[in-house]
Amino acid sequence: MLAGELVVAAVVAWVSTLATPWPLAFTIVLVPVAFLVLQVLLVAGTLVFGRLSAHGASMRLHAVQALRVCLTEAPTFTLAKLAMSVEPWQSCPKPVRVKNSAPARPVLLVHGVLCNRAVWRPLYRRLRSAGFAPIRAINLEPLCADIDAYADQMVREVSALRSEARGVLVAVVAHSMGGLVARAAMRRGASASISHLITLGTPHHGSALGRCVPGPAGRQLQRSSTWLQALNAQENRFSALVTSIYSEDDNLVVPARSAALEGAECHALHGIGHFGLLRSPQALEHVLAALLHAAA
Repeated sequence: MLAGELVVAAVVAWVSTLATPWPLAFTIVLVPVAFLVLQVLLVAGTLVFGRLSAHGASMRLHAVQALRVCLTEAPTFTLAKLAMSVEPWQSCPKPVRVKNSAPARPVLLVHGVLCNRAVWRPLYRRLRSAGFAPIRAINLEPLCADIDAYADQMVREVSALRSEARGVLVAVVAHSMGGLVARAAMRRGASASISHLITLGTPHHGSALGRCVPGPAGRQLQRSSTWLQALNAQENRFSALVTSIYSEDDNLVVPARSAALEGAECHALHGIGHFGLLRSPQALEHVLAALLHAAA
């Protein structure tokens, strides 16, 4: 994705230079400018497309609020893509293990669709500073596979992390589709090992933009998904505490209220995009508060 965006930015910069009296060498200066403008347009495009795809849902967004989301989400989304692009060449985030003398406070981090564990770097640092350990961030593979297959992988990860934590229940923090993976894993046997599930921008009731995601995961993320309807129809589905943190101005979860889960403790934020939830101080404070409550 990054490579494609850089090529587009380079072509735009080159064409702009040809159409002006500027020297051709000025293209080098225009490439990063065109790249940044492209990031803003991508976020703006998802906002507009999301509103057009809402099918009558209340999706009003004031111009000032929309501009704020675009200008904050664009660099956040770019940083996330940069982090994810280098993740295959380094083990990041590295697992944090519990010291023999310290009480175990295990946390498992589960990313969303078309992502990898590198998106958790900001929260990872906060958790480590707050004394949580062991901490593990997993990679859901392959991309866009069936969510139930991801759930099976997560069941194994939860079991391994609980064993490492000397039997202490595991707290799970999940972003976007990762929250559905966690709920599916709880349905498939992991609930007995999970103390608290915290979801960030998870489309618990689907998203109109799910149609843009290829593969089985994309079909399951759609609002009309029978898989999702079956997941939400399950009785007594919460054997652990569940906290849902979401943004009313999410540019990828459409409608944004889809991230509010009945029966969970919900925190609605404003002026934050989908990936902004992974870096927003306000969102991270809610996550830490929920984790500290669960640990207590």
